[in-house]
Amino acid sequence: MGVALNLLNCRIVVCAGDEDFGKPYALRVLHSPALKIQDNYNPNLCGKVGRPPVKPSPVWIADLGEYQLVTIFGAISDPRKKYLTELRDRTSGQSYFQIYPLT
Repeated sequence: MGVALNLLNCRIVVCAGDEDFGKPYALRVLHSPALKIQDNYNPNLCGKVGRPPVKPSPVWIADLGEYQLVTIFGAISDPRKKYLTELRDRTSGQSYFQIYPLT
């Protein structure tokens, strides 16, 4: 039952936009200054490597060329909720679609 509840908190979106310095659009938004903590990537968004404990990213981005498929686990809580809002607000309506859960 815990897995089913966790999936309810997941969001999957398809989006498109301009890349920046070789970063696909969705990754560019994820790494934007608005989502950083003291000019560093937020480990609760981007994960953490290096010193233990390693923390996997709750945001998975598949770059499919003209668009990205973005999976956000725990999307109902900040900072993941804020990322989802930033991504939606920065993307034109014709280039952003939530595909899970269908609304």
